[in-house]
Amino acid sequence: MSNEKFQISLNNKRIFLVKIQVMIYFLCIVAVIFSAYYFGDDLVIKFQFFKIYFLFFILISFCKTFYFDNIIQSKKYMFILFLNLLSLCYLYIIDENIVSISFFLLSIFLFLFTTYLMYKFLKSISKKALFKSFLYINFSVIFMFILHIALLYDKYSVKTKEPELWIVLVWIAVYTILPLSFLLSIPLNLISEYRYFKKELNKNSNKI
Repeated sequence: MSNEKFQISLNNKRIFLVKIQVMIYFLCIVAVIFSAYYFGDDLVIKFQFFKIYFLFFILISFCKTFYFDNIIQSKKYMFILFLNLLSLCYLYIIDENIVSISFFLLSIFLFLFTTYLMYKFLKSISKKALFKSFLYINFSVIFMFILHIALLYDKYSVKTKEPELWIVLVWIAVYTILPLSFLLSIPLNLISEYRYFKKELNKNSNKI
């Protein structure tokens, strides 16, 4: 009985944290709107948007530290999260002066490694269902990889008068699909988590 009450309390806290993250996401949207007025075209041209988004991404990811049953699990999550954010830092804090193949490949390797660690961790504590939400919040990373491939190509390729068709298509994808991935990845993550925690709450409530 006491375990069910503990789980109910924990899931109520988790649902509350999801609501906090929703508020942070809306603050992110407001920050982007105001930044559009302040930076103008530089918001996109100089990649200021990605820096703003990454700041709020870190805040939302940090909130998830308090989802877990005990401090040991939270510490393990924090360690994996730190490595994950480290792998994404190069991708989101875009600086054309330091764009390099070595940094790019290192980021890919570290991201894939931390994704595997997160899967193993969530599986070990019987929270495998949360891995899907982890993939949702990292959905935009795929398009950041595409953006960096385009930047690397632009830096190292032999310049011609007419751009190649595939690079034109990549930039079209960057400016159309990429914004959608940013707009949807966090909401999909939060909806997935909310449904999971609500289901767990109802399950434990029925046991009392």
